[in-house]
Amino acid sequence: MDFHALAYILLNLICCAFILYLGFDLLKNEMQSVKRQKGLRLVLDLIILQLFIYLVSESGFTISLEFPPKFAIVFIIPSFIFSAIFLYSNRNSNWIKKVSLKQITLFQSFRILVESLFLWSVAKGILHYNVSIEGYNFDMIFGFTALLVYLIIWVLKKENKKLLLYWNYLGVIVLASVIFVFVSTLYLPQIYGFDKTPMKVSFLEYPFVLVAAFMMPLAVFLHILSIIRINKNPKIN
Repeated sequence: MDFHALAYILLNLICCAFILYLGFDLLKNEMQSVKRQKGLRLVLDLIILQLFIYLVSESGFTISLEFPPKFAIVFIIPSFIFSAIFLYSNRNSNWIKKVSLKQITLFQSFRILVESLFLWSVAKGILHYNVSIEGYNFDMIFGFTALLVYLIIWVLKKENKKLLLYWNYLGVIVLASVIFVFVSTLYLPQIYGFDKTPMKVSFLEYPFVLVAAFMMPLAVFLHILSIIRINKNPKIN
């Protein structure tokens, strides 16, 4: 495994570390026994999820460009269903109101690193430029807006609930556009002037599949979490 592939794993570990940091931060005021129990469950859930992604990828089952896309059926759709059920069922929970919007907003800038890895993957011949910022994927630009929103709201102290709310809605739309670019490049290449898909199956191999299986769903999850948090507790912190 070369450094290029290791960079995907490293970024994935950073995402896992953020989830743990966010989770344990929310648990800091709980009783020690509750904190230990819920903290251990969070760690185990993350480990199980990462092992699932690795083992399914290594099995070769999802490494296919045939329609319907197996990687979406196994990884993306279940993650969206889980996020919807989890956030809806917890929408009135006290922990939702305590989530740090500042931390989540700043962390969304990790998408700059994701898109930088995409450019590296384009250069390595693993991804087609169509799905990077050289083509129709503008998620890197949105990643920079996370830094801008953080600067305006928390550094310059210009609290603006509507700005943060609309920014999160825009983030979901941007991610939806990225998914469309990937899917259309795979299955509707004619709209981009290609006779057949210019994508290679290698982008579905581990660790590159971590973006679709974990990092992208995480970004969507954090946007929806932020939207619920703003509506339940308008205090921006």
